[in-house]
Amino acid sequence: MNNTGRRDEPDLVSAKKVAPSLPKQAWRTVIWREGSAEKLSSRFAVRVRVVQQRYP
Repeated sequence: MNNTGRRDEPDLVSAKKVAPSLPKQAWRTVIWREGSAEKLSSRFAVRVRVVQQRYP
């Protein structure tokens, strides 16, 4: 059993725990809007895991 209490769901891992282990190339700076003095931006990383699903 995992930390969600359900057997059919994967274990959850916090972003705070995963972020430091990501390589520098995984991070992208995103500007989301113009502020009154400057552009507002932050760094984001997205990790996608592809799972093959079989259809009948």
